[in-house]
Amino acid sequence: LTSDSLVAAVTRIAEHAGEPTVFHCAAGKDRTGVIAAIVLGLLGASDEVIVDDYLASAANMARMVERFQSWPRYREHLAAMPAQVYAVEAGPMLHVLDTLRREFGSARGWALQRGVPAALVERMVQTLVAGGSSRRAQGERGTA
Repeated sequence: LTSDSLVAAVTRIAEHAGEPTVFHCAAGKDRTGVIAAIVLGLLGASDEVIVDDYLASAANMARMVERFQSWPRYREHLAAMPAQVYAVEAGPMLHVLDTLRREFGSARGWALQRGVPAALVERMVQTLVAGGSSRRAQGERGTA
């Protein structure tokens, strides 16, 4: 949760709130999952919604692993990794959400402490959340 690239990704998404935006990584669960969790947390989503969003990757993971096996670089990586590395389970995301709350208070606390401008976070909430409540962006209890 301290990566500058993570901060940059969340900042870019906030800067382009209301515009079509795509973000991804190779498998779409780890880096992408953390970015999505932070953005959803900033928007006031509950932990349950964030975890459900993360778990949606599970439906495609077998196809992704099959595709990765056709690429020499990933084939070697897959052979060296335990199968668990490509599993999509709630536990790791719950750990991320708990860490966000424990170390930063909320996704908003993380964003502000890491340098995402408060005005940008608020504009993203106003743009993307019906009613645009800043209270949602502050990370109510039970949300990241």
